[in-house]
Amino acid sequence: MLKVDNISFGYSETLVLKNISFQAKIGEHISIIGESGSGKSTLLKLLHGEHDLNEGKMYWKYEQFLGPTFNLIFGQHYIKYMAQEFDIYHFKTVKHNI
Repeated sequence: MLKVDNISFGYSETLVLKNISFQAKIGEHISIIGESGSGKSTLLKLLHGEHDLNEGKMYWKYEQFLGPTFNLIFGQHYIKYMAQEFDIYHFKTVKHNI
């Protein structure tokens, strides 16, 4: 189960995401829809662990996961992120990038 509990994030003092909450049970799918610049990719990067939250918590199977301040190498092994710009992580294999 993925649970996002009242998260907020901003690259500066201005918040990009404010008070976002949702959960997905095992086997459920979630779609993220919005205008360009509305924070869709930012939300996915937060879920992947690329940034630290300003507020709130995120859980996978009831275990909280944290961003790069708490992890030597960012990214959760159980969550994959493929950027729309086709960025790749040079420290990972092709298989792990996909």
